[in-house]
Amino acid sequence: MNRTPSEFRCFLQQSFALKTYTLSPFIRKCRYWVSIVVLALTTALLSACGSNASVDEYVASARTAAATGDYRTAVIHLKNALQIDGNNAEARLDLGLIYLKVGQGPSAVKELTKAGELGRDSEDVQLALIEAYILSSEFDKALESLALIQVDSQNPAPILLSGEAQLGLRDYDGARRSFQEALHKATQSLEIKRNGLGADGK
Repeated sequence: MNRTPSEFRCFLQQSFALKTYTLSPFIRKCRYWVSIVVLALTTALLSACGSNASVDEYVASARTAAATGDYRTAVIHLKNALQIDGNNAEARLDLGLIYLKVGQGPSAVKELTKAGELGRDSEDVQLALIEAYILSSEFDKALESLALIQVDSQNPAPILLSGEAQLGLRDYDGARRSFQEALHKATQSLEIKRNGLGADGK
């Protein structure tokens, strides 16, 4: 069938338009699935690289993140460390302290208790656990724990925590006495330090 030049030009335009119309959805679909595959491969690669990190490296990364206030990232690193070694006392302790700092009392109690069971039961850790009890509104538990621990007699922190627990229990008179005693001990401690500095300076 013979076509005039104008008819042939119109035929080509229509054919090109038809080809573009039919291929575009296919191309879009291909691009979509290619992007999905690339994303999956990238995720798998990152996971594989991450799995090579050691517990110490995760803990170190968590401390770096926490130092900048990025507690969410720090928690992720510490949880990764605990997936490798659930009995790592350092990771448990750091995680508990972060939970305490961001106000998640029950989670802090869980991690700090576990850290203590794993050997991290120093005075500071015990006091942090008691603070977590208070944050969790476990005021009786806090007072019971305070009665059991041995702390420096010049340290006002236990008495201050006792006052906070008493305040939670609405023992206002007891809380007032505890806060006054804590203030007195803090003043004494400051005086002792000043006198010590003065003696060293002579």
